[in-house]
Amino acid sequence: MKVSIAIHSGLLTLLLGASWKLAHSETVVESVESVSILEIEPSELTALRYVSADRVVELNVSALEDDRFYTWASLTEERQVLKPHSHEESELESFPGSGEHAEVEMAPESVEETSLFKAGSTVEGLLQALTPFEAKRLIDSDPSPERMEQWGLIEDTREVVLQTAQGQKSYLLGGTTYRTRDRYLLDQSNNAVYLLKGTPFKKLDRAQRSLVDKSLFGVKESEISSLAIQGGEAQLALEHQNRADRQNHKWIPVGSQANMDSMGDWTAKLIRLLAKEYVQPSDVPTNLQTVLDITAESDRGRIALTLSKGTDPEGDIRWYAKSDYTRELVAVDLEQAATLAGDFEGLVE
Repeated sequence: MKVSIAIHSGLLTLLLGASWKLAHSETVVESVESVSILEIEPSELTALRYVSADRVVELNVSALEDDRFYTWASLTEERQVLKPHSHEESELESFPGSGEHAEVEMAPESVEETSLFKAGSTVEGLLQALTPFEAKRLIDSDPSPERMEQWGLIEDTREVVLQTAQGQKSYLLGGTTYRTRDRYLLDQSNNAVYLLKGTPFKKLDRAQRSLVDKSLFGVKESEISSLAIQGGEAQLALEHQNRADRQNHKWIPVGSQANMDSMGDWTAKLIRLLAKEYVQPSDVPTNLQTVLDITAESDRGRIALTLSKGTDPEGDIRWYAKSDYTRELVAVDLEQAATLAGDFEGLVE
């Protein structure tokens, strides 16, 4: 009797498992190693727009050499901020005639904030994966509404729009598979559903600090062969010797223009100086004055950088930089920039 019960229980488990797998299986119309969603060269991709429930990311894209991109990003996010109910309420008195303001009742309010910046390697990796745009396989070329709902393509979707030289292509991102976490994608031009490998667009859900490119030169120190620096009337030319050897490389002044002992430390600080943030249109400084002009010759070409100081909209003195790599003005660390400028005079004495 116990043996019979065990056999029937096992059969029932197998049948239930088979039923679940059938209900959740992927109806594969084509099954190959990979299929093309959009044949596109890097030079043909000009923009990308990503829309989720709480953010909009817009990327303006320019293809560079060596499969790289210059990507100017706009990130709009919805945030909750606390604000008083009304201006009038904030002026009420605790007791009539007391002259003391009543405690203001605060209420949450949704506001949209937009920031502009150059996107870094996180976004560049995504763009490289999109040119060409491929999927693991085509799941269904004409899915039913029930299937669309099962794959998460009806509600809580994310929209991806690619702008190319040939026109605009729109896609919807749906749910993910159970084990591999691959994501379903709907091509809105023909209603075909694909299975993407992994979740590549999830990178665009990251915090802004993970998306911003903070580099000023865009190259490693070992890729820079020489530096020319000018600060006021003082000039300094440096040659990078043994630059492929991290332990024994040296920055040598051309001629006898500088103090050799401090040269390596100063150049390292210069090359490692990073952008704190990109200057927004509302934060453009006034009285901007150039302090150092730097020109770097690198394996990827010439890079000019200007280090300046100016007055921000709050009236505070801040330091800024702009280079051929950033193309736009960035704010840099005040103490680090001021130290670089101050120490430069000692180098050329």
